[in-house]
Amino acid sequence: MADKSLSSGVDAAHAVGKAAESAAQVLDDALPMLAGYVRNAAQYTDKLADSLRDKKAEELLATAVSWSRQQPLLTLAGAAVLGFALSRIAKSGMSGSGGDNAG
Repeated sequence: MADKSLSSGVDAAHAVGKAAESAAQVLDDALPMLAGYVRNAAQYTDKLADSLRDKKAEELLATAVSWSRQQPLLTLAGAAVLGFALSRIAKSGMSGSGGDNAG
């Protein structure tokens, strides 16, 4: 069960990395410096997911905590990207089901 959860987590991390890259592309013109941080977060997220694929759940938690301590800016950027991605997903879901509602 833990292996299945770990695999799902790795897949989710790759999805977050893709969402972060998309967010970085959106931010390129308006906030290029932030876009760079977001892009770095996306790359680190992908690398982290790849390195965690072969680890046990205990090792996963220890690695995530260690990485967060070593890269606090990227951790914050990753959290911001995740929030941005989730808000875009929620907004697109609401606009898709809301029809012509203006608010």
